[in-house]
Amino acid sequence: MAIAVTLKWIHTGFRIPDGILLGYPALNLSLKKFTPSLLTSLDDFILRYSFLEIWIQSYVKNANPD
Repeated sequence: MAIAVTLKWIHTGFRIPDGILLGYPALNLSLKKFTPSLLTSLDDFILRYSFLEIWIQSYVKNANPD
């Protein structure tokens, strides 16, 4: 949606933005399912899986890692 609005603004003559910061939601909040991105986050220097697991448990009501 952010890209669509930005393109619409550019086509209607608004100033071209200096940059766009895009984000995406976490779509898989299951603590029991394996995903390929899990392997990537296990070795991530900035956002480790242990932090993601804490956030998921805080976000999902009654989350249980077992």
